[in-house]
Amino acid sequence: MTKRAPHHPQKSARNLAKRKKAERAGRWAELLIGCLYLIRLYRLISWRHKTPYGEIDLIMRRGNHIRFIEVKYRTAAPNADSPVSDKQMIRLRRAALDAYHRLSPDGMAACQFDIVLVTKGGKITRFENHIAL
Repeated sequence: MTKRAPHHPQKSARNLAKRKKAERAGRWAELLIGCLYLIRLYRLISWRHKTPYGEIDLIMRRGNHIRFIEVKYRTAAPNADSPVSDKQMIRLRRAALDAYHRLSPDGMAACQFDIVLVTKGGKITRFENHIAL
């Protein structure tokens, strides 16, 4: 018979509260970045776009140019060398290609994938065209 870890309702309630707080912060960061792209005359195509391969935070379009945007919220200064892991990059690339084929069936739209990091203090670091499509 295997031993089960004791159930700690206080710990799970704290973890749930932390996850909810992180979720709100992530949504706030997505909204902020979406507004910044709107100011640059991009049009919002989709927010939290779901594909069989995963979710893309923002899909924006300006003319014949589509931008896929992954927004990461961090409480500390971001690691400038790797904003996302290799595994995340593969998932995001697959999701973006799936969305691209739906948005531009003729394959004529230019596209790129940006990753934007937002820190707790509001500092924004953009990695333009970070994932090759």
